[in-house]
Amino acid sequence: MIKKPKPQCIYIDVVPCYSSTRVKWGENMKDKDFFLNCLKQAQKERNLASFVTDLFTPGEISDLAQRLKIAKGIVADKTYQQVSDKVDASTSTVTKVGQIIKYGKGAFQKLFARTEHSRSGGEK
Repeated sequence: MIKKPKPQCIYIDVVPCYSSTRVKWGENMKDKDFFLNCLKQAQKERNLASFVTDLFTPGEISDLAQRLKIAKGIVADKTYQQVSDKVDASTSTVTKVGQIIKYGKGAFQKLFARTEHSRSGGEK
């Protein structure tokens, strides 16, 4: 029996729900770790707002904020149409964020549950 060589790189879909973009797993993880470490360092130095302003263009910040607003609406059980109307985003964009929430790792749910928990004084 001839053994097949193991692949050198494992390819994954970045967002399997709707994207055909493929990246090398190892390289993506190094970049992700580097990015997260920079965010942590900026936060530790109480410099996160300046760091984000320097790192992203105003348009990129706006796009990220819109994605977070969409996610917050979906997590709050609003319909896609309600979220689309409130955030002024296409239903296609809302659907894409909905797919990330559905198939993601639960980060949006945790973030917004924590935010609501702190606003209500610790009571849910």
